[in-house]
Amino acid sequence: CMWLEHTPTYTFISVILVVSTEKVITCASSSNVQHLSCDMGVISVQAALYGRADNETCGEGRPQQQLANTECSLEGTVDILKKSCNGKNSCTIEASNSVFGDPCVGTYKYLEVAYTCICK
Repeated sequence: CMWLEHTPTYTFISVILVVSTEKVITCASSSNVQHLSCDMGVISVQAALYGRADNETCGEGRPQQQLANTECSLEGTVDILKKSCNGKNSCTIEASNSVFGDPCVGTYKYLEVAYTCICK
């Protein structure tokens, strides 16, 4: 017979207190900036999109052809936001092609960011 030897293992659980969760949308323009801020804690970016995922967001007054491509997104947007904003109390970033590049020429884009405020 073989005996199965069991070594006890220990798991350490890190508890992060989430103070609030926010979602911010800013229409793309060189004059439009997105402000992320936490009254308590610091920013932790969860998700981000620069492009277009629907034909309604930031669509008012725009020609339909600029809203038609709803599968437009810049890969790596979340990484740009995390690098710029994570760990800070506040962060400002321009919602424009000059910052993110142009993932889909001719499509009017917006910057959408979901972030949480966590206690340090």
